[in-house]
Amino acid sequence: MEEFVRKLVKTSDLSSLTKGKIKEAYKNKVGREITPEEKNALNQALKNILTDINSYSYLNNLTEKTGED
Repeated sequence: MEEFVRKLVKTSDLSSLTKGKIKEAYKNKVGREITPEEKNALNQALKNILTDINSYSYLNNLTEKTGED
């Protein structure tokens, strides 16, 4: 599930990507309505990915400010 969301985030225009679009893309992939458990898993995967992105951005900015690699 997280791999699916990561690929979608990586290949999409982030200015227009929404949770609804992610859920719709997953629904199209599996060819059926998604279960509440799958919706929760998609939400959790997105939270994990956004946390990773924010952590990376924070660390990258911190490194740039301190001049460290």
